[in-house]
Amino acid sequence: MERKALKDLGLSDKQVNGVMKAYNSDIDPIKSELESIKTERDSYKQGVTDRDSQLKDLKEKSGDNKELKAQIAQLQDDNKKSSDDFKAQLAGVKKDNAIKLALRDSKAKDADLVFKDLDMSGIELGEDGKLTGLDKQIKDLKESHDYLFENEEPEPNNHINAFKGGNPSGNNGGQEDSLVKKIADRMSGK
Repeated sequence: MERKALKDLGLSDKQVNGVMKAYNSDIDPIKSELESIKTERDSYKQGVTDRDSQLKDLKEKSGDNKELKAQIAQLQDDNKKSSDDFKAQLAGVKKDNAIKLALRDSKAKDADLVFKDLDMSGIELGEDGKLTGLDKQIKDLKESHDYLFENEEPEPNNHINAFKGGNPSGNNGGQEDSLVKKIADRMSGK
């Protein structure tokens, strides 16, 4: 969805911004999940390639049993380290994506810019997917750099009202007498 297409449909800038915001709020979590899956897939592909080359090397060197056992032990250690590195990398991607989604929900104008200002060592992603330590940092940033976030207060209604409110016809619908009638009645002695 592009802004130009929405403009061509006759929408105002404010309407286009509203449509794009609603569209992005639905798409961002999907993009985040897709990025995590791509990272996981690429890591698995690399792992398969590495293990294939290791097996090929083992077949070539299968002559000496002691040497083979030592190499197998080394490969097992390497595979465990590789798996641990992958898990750490995936956890980092999940944490980054969760932070960016939280920044979007806190109405950051540019989540990537605000993301760079955060102290990542103070933020933890729990197993339940909840972030700890981020709320305080966002609150501090809102106080010190409020221009990075959308204003949470509703915009004041500054439109000009060209018409006088009340009963413009002057007919008070049979209710209490007008001031002019009261003065006239008093002057005539009624």
